[in-house]
Amino acid sequence: MKDFDRKLQNLLKWINDDDAENGQKTSTISTSSLNQSYVSPALKVKDVSGSGRGIYTTTSLNSNFKIIKVPHKYLLNFKTVLTHLSKYMNQQNSSIDDDEITKIYKAFTRDEILKLTSFQLLSLYITLEKQRGTNSFWKPFLDSLPSEEDFLYLPIYYPDDILKLLPYTTKQHASKVKSRFEKDYETVISLLRSKNVDNQVITKLIPKSKFLLSWLSINSRCLYMDLPTSHTPEDNFTLAPYIDFINHSDNEQCVMKIDPSGFHVSTTTNYKEDDQIFFNYGPHSNEFLLCEYGFIIPNNKWDDINISKQLIEKLSNLQIEFLKEQNYFDNYTFTSTGLSFRTEVCLAILQEKDPKESRKLRALINGNIDSEVYKRGSNQIMKSILNDIRQESNSKQYLEFANNDDGEDNKLRKQLIGTIYKNRYNLASTYLNSID
Repeated sequence: MKDFDRKLQNLLKWINDDDAENGQKTSTISTSSLNQSYVSPALKVKDVSGSGRGIYTTTSLNSNFKIIKVPHKYLLNFKTVLTHLSKYMNQQNSSIDDDEITKIYKAFTRDEILKLTSFQLLSLYITLEKQRGTNSFWKPFLDSLPSEEDFLYLPIYYPDDILKLLPYTTKQHASKVKSRFEKDYETVISLLRSKNVDNQVITKLIPKSKFLLSWLSINSRCLYMDLPTSHTPEDNFTLAPYIDFINHSDNEQCVMKIDPSGFHVSTTTNYKEDDQIFFNYGPHSNEFLLCEYGFIIPNNKWDDINISKQLIEKLSNLQIEFLKEQNYFDNYTFTSTGLSFRTEVCLAILQEKDPKESRKLRALINGNIDSEVYKRGSNQIMKSILNDIRQESNSKQYLEFANNDDGEDNKLRKQLIGTIYKNRYNLASTYLNSID
């Protein structure tokens, strides 16, 4: 804890440096300067057992109260990394005094960097900059990023015997996360090899485990921000020091704003003393939260269950072809309060032998009628699926009470999985009761 306190103080000191890159220091945090950071004195970072690090209030706060501002030069994103790398790319010749990381930076061209995604560039850059120590401008921020221990409950770290306990769709999501990482890692390694970087240097400076830690730090802490260098919407993000200590809730309690002076956070609700400050990352299910961030919310109001596998198994080739033509194939979910429209469409198609010839089905898809005309048949199909979910979930809820026979980490992983099954059972039961 003392080590974290030291790192936190270094971070606060760093983001308050008006001229950090030139080595000039300032000592106070002010709201008056355009280029200065601001952290409200009503905030403190705490490490709480069971929930990890978060930002808490030291006094009561009202709604619409500005609590944090971080200038653009301290935001770590594609644009700021490109700016930092540009000073190396402009130096065509290597020097005998260049270290291995500097040689790598000098080998890149701007066009090669611009072909990378934000995830690929930042994962590479963070991995390398961490090894530069005090020679890195970003050291105070990099020191505050999560350690591997902070991600032990992400399925990407689960051993196979624990991974197989997850629900089918959760395993699918975990596999997609791993595939995204593997693709980014291979892209970066291929670029380095194309620049004739020695394999021993790659193994030494960019081992897969360190690249993964950088990649997960980005995935778990990035915040939305429009960037001119983006290839896709997924590239529009930044890492923001101190702000990234704010954890997720299924209710919005803070709002973000970006303007020419930087990244701002203000409250949208009233806080009492010692309340934790929360963001809302979006309407995410527990499956998404576990696979992407490594935690779940027991009573998550956005939780849903994906039943794509169960429904697709029931479809004929003709029905599948029609769904694909209408862009309604796959991703069928329900919540405790109802079905997604995609699910309603799929259930309706299951009741049509030749969907292309059904005017009623066309009317549903076009929004001219609601799903009431298919309700009886849809409920019958759903009852069978819901009972199967309840049966499977009931058989796995024992995991919630796992002991530490397999070690403390695997015990907690099993307990997380058990809680997911408990939530699935409750969600399926609630919806089943509503249609009985």
